[in-house]
Amino acid sequence: GGGATVPAGSPMVAADGSGDARVYVRFELRAPDARSVKLAGSFSDWTADVDLKRMPDGRWAALVPLSPGVHDYAFKVDEERWTTDPFAPKVADGFGGFNSRLSLVLADS
Repeated sequence: GGGATVPAGSPMVAADGSGDARVYVRFELRAPDARSVKLAGSFSDWTADVDLKRMPDGRWAALVPLSPGVHDYAFKVDEERWTTDPFAPKVADGFGGFNSRLSLVLADS
């Protein structure tokens, strides 16, 4: 055993080592019946332009480079239905719905 464990489905973070303070975050959503899943958030001006790739087990995933900070996001399923990340904190979106929130803090080395 040993090592850090990450809850299944939660956004995972990996530094790219280039020193430009951007990290790659893996976004995942379980949606076995979906035809398409896209990601939109405060980091993309809420444009759903990140396509998630379908995995054989019914999950959809994408690796997105983000800068440190607080990012709100949501998934757009089949071009019509917005859904939150079940493994992330929910925040009100100001329109009667919810978004997911990711706080990305880099530790000082």
